[in-house]
Amino acid sequence: MTNGNENAVGCLLGGDPRLHVAQAYRAQKVADAEGEAERFTKLLAEYERNPGVTRERLYIETIETVLASSRKVLLDTDGKGSLIYLPLDKLTEQARRPQRSDANDSSLTIERPAVSNAGSPTGDRRSRGTR
Repeated sequence: MTNGNENAVGCLLGGDPRLHVAQAYRAQKVADAEGEAERFTKLLAEYERNPGVTRERLYIETIETVLASSRKVLLDTDGKGSLIYLPLDKLTEQARRPQRSDANDSSLTIERPAVSNAGSPTGDRRSRGTR
């Protein structure tokens, strides 16, 4: 099954369009692998010169990548592993919400039924007294 792009490539280059798509895919994968190998070689040279610094840098870069989308903030203030959680995500969420005045806030309004005499025919049947 071929799509429109494969047919266009095949028409322009001649031959089987699937072969051209496969060759382009292969070239992309080889280029990616060569780039990764070059990056690793440079990283290995750095690691051999100073393993502790390189290890810590790799750790920090990895944590930055993993936590980049996180909205939580954890602080290690004493360096002993005790973490403090700051709910900055909740504070920023509250700051984005439109502020409502207390007078217009219906969630704070408590409505009470009108009070009537217990002896009257319209009184509350649950109250003590006559039925």
